[in-house]
Amino acid sequence: MNDMCNTTGLPDPTDSQWIQWYLSDISDIKVDELFNYTIENCTKSLCREFKWEGNSDLAGRGMMVTYWLEGALACVYAMFLYAERTARFRKWTTAPPILLDLSTAVIDSSAEFLSSMLLFCLAMLVAALHGYATALTTKDGITEAERIGLVFMAVFTILPPILVQCLIGPLRRKRLRIGLWVLICLLATSVRVLAAVTPSLEISELKYGKGDIQKQNYEDLCAPQAIYLWRALKGFEIIAPVALAFSAVTRMPWLQHFEIFDVYRSLRWKLPAALSFGGIWVFLAIFSAYRQEQGQVSGASNKERAWGFGQVLALATWAPAIVDFVYIFLFGSERGLQGRMPENFKVVKIVEGAEDTTVSLLVTNSD
Repeated sequence: MNDMCNTTGLPDPTDSQWIQWYLSDISDIKVDELFNYTIENCTKSLCREFKWEGNSDLAGRGMMVTYWLEGALACVYAMFLYAERTARFRKWTTAPPILLDLSTAVIDSSAEFLSSMLLFCLAMLVAALHGYATALTTKDGITEAERIGLVFMAVFTILPPILVQCLIGPLRRKRLRIGLWVLICLLATSVRVLAAVTPSLEISELKYGKGDIQKQNYEDLCAPQAIYLWRALKGFEIIAPVALAFSAVTRMPWLQHFEIFDVYRSLRWKLPAALSFGGIWVFLAIFSAYRQEQGQVSGASNKERAWGFGQVLALATWAPAIVDFVYIFLFGSERGLQGRMPENFKVVKIVEGAEDTTVSLLVTNSD
């Protein structure tokens, strides 16, 4: 202080003289220099004093493991489902037996995995809706970090089920899954609307006289920027409707008579699958980099570094699908699928045609 701000002309000013100097016009330039020096050279120490806690339910370690696990599993399932759909393994006569067993386990457990992803997506969309609605109704506003976490959670959890749904074959309970997808679309639209109308901390303070000064200071001085995430989101908002419109157009019955649409017919599932595959890793990479940068400036008060009970429950979402896959891989489709059936039904494996295509049938057990 003495070296940087002593323009009082006194060799050893007292506290009262310092206050008098601070309130005078002479100190303005020096105070600005002191502030800028602190921001440039003491950023980490300053930011840690704001005691930013984060939100472990959005970006805690357990949630990040859940996001990465879902993305990785969805892509693995997608690769095997694509190979099955294009008959790659059946054309490859020298395929290793373990690869064929993996393919069978993936295909037979894909319905269970898709159901888990749809339910997880619904839960995350409801959580995002609750986060925005709470900030809107209480008029407390929402920080940029919270907004980024909610946006990522809402968008990312839609992509893995889209990827698997595009590649999976016909399934039972078709109407139920259509209903789930309609509900997901409605919730996603609601989240987008609330995201647009929920005020930031600054707007909330100006409009309602409410806000958290400590959070606002952290956001202004310390919070990392998420430019790439917002750009990716803008691209998603443009590409997603185009892909949906393209898929809807190619399904119109009266267009099936035109030969040109024969070329585009396969693209109605390949295009959204490719976009979902790329979107999974783009959003994961951007959000992980943002979270890492956030952790470097927030300090020990950041609760996103800890595991919580809710994060463990979220991670346990994938346990049934993984167990189903492992059981089918180890013991075969008959025993794996039979475990889902009532006692008066059984699974029978039959062979159709010369390609040795296995089909699982449910027949009544008359014994």
